[in-house]
Amino acid sequence: MAVLAFCGPASAGGQELLDSWIVPLCARYGLDLAVAPPNADRLWGVQHRRDAVVVWDLSDEGAENVYRTLTMHAKTEPNHVLLSRTPLPRNVLGFAQCAPVHGHTAGNDLLGGWLDRLLHSRSTGGPVPPRPAPEIAAHYWHAPQLDDLFLSFRGSHQGEVEAWRTAFMRTTGRSVRMVPPNEYAYRTEIVTQQQLWEGAARLKYEIEAIGRAVVYPTDDYFASFWTATELLILLFLHGRDPRTGARFMREAFFARPPSVSELESFRDGLLRLGVPMMGPGDMDRFVYLTNNASPVTTAPETRVPARGLGKLIALAVRNRYGYYQPEFQTDEFWQLVRVPCPRCAPQRDWSQADWREHMRLPADRDRTDYFGYFPADPADLARGSLTCPNCGNRLHVANHRGTRSVWQPVQSTEADQDRPVLWRLPVWEVLR
Repeated sequence: MAVLAFCGPASAGGQELLDSWIVPLCARYGLDLAVAPPNADRLWGVQHRRDAVVVWDLSDEGAENVYRTLTMHAKTEPNHVLLSRTPLPRNVLGFAQCAPVHGHTAGNDLLGGWLDRLLHSRSTGGPVPPRPAPEIAAHYWHAPQLDDLFLSFRGSHQGEVEAWRTAFMRTTGRSVRMVPPNEYAYRTEIVTQQQLWEGAARLKYEIEAIGRAVVYPTDDYFASFWTATELLILLFLHGRDPRTGARFMREAFFARPPSVSELESFRDGLLRLGVPMMGPGDMDRFVYLTNNASPVTTAPETRVPARGLGKLIALAVRNRYGYYQPEFQTDEFWQLVRVPCPRCAPQRDWSQADWREHMRLPADRDRTDYFGYFPADPADLARGSLTCPNCGNRLHVANHRGTRSVWQPVQSTEADQDRPVLWRLPVWEVLR
């Protein structure tokens, strides 16, 4: 008989999910149940990685034993299912998951009902169950039906763009994906370099899955790291796979407002606006950044120096994928925060894009970077205000939204085997 392996926290919520949902579902779908013992280590996860279904209750309710048990297989193999009543760590994203986005929580009835539909769909060969609620985090790119177009737009024009989108869909009959506000980061959130590029990696997954995109051009498009990065992603995806010669996506366009039906080809729009192309080495650089930030492909364990035969593996993946490169192993990448200064946000023209500078990881301490961010030690944020080293603007900051966590599994080569495996980092925002 096929096995469902379950690993959950030693909490009332974890026990209730097991008793009220996991046990009955195993009986319903003819699955043997294997439950992880308390304080199981990663060996349990490795031993059960190939079971028919591996369900992880990753709720962060004070006990870290589940995250000590968790393995990278949970993020990269489709038989693993991630459930959580609390938001997942930033760098945990699996093939199938049901968990709340930051700022929300979920109940076991929602998680169990979603798991029931998933098991039913897999037993019948049907599609993955739809996203159960707007506040639930799941792969948009694994939804049963994707929109026809991904829309890249500047959030400062939200109302204008929503009106255009509504009219465009009504006129053309084509559906358009707009990433909801705050889904990947809050508007004025103070973030790490890793978190910036994590958002880029998530956006790339969406755009690549849909395969078609439309850019809504505005004068302040390049004032935002996020929108400028979406255009960078489109340039990357319009490159060709060196193995097959095929493009990574089907097509892209520029909107031509006020028209609600006319689209300009991506090539013509780039030429009209004078957008520079990616230069030599930029494609590889983009791959390195997104690989080291993607919540699917990496975690901070690559900060731990490889030993023994691991050195050969590290050498093999360093040049091809960017893992173990020194700049991605530093505190500056993972923990030092970047503060957005509204006064220093760039006001550059489309033709002034510098993709090499865009993808540089700045180390400057006395000025803002290419997008108007300046570095700060997380401990300094508790003072409630910071001064921009570039323009002298005094910024007030606050932590009103709790923490975000990051999963850092303990490696066998580390001296401190008892260190915490979750970083809990306060969510700081610049007040406006």
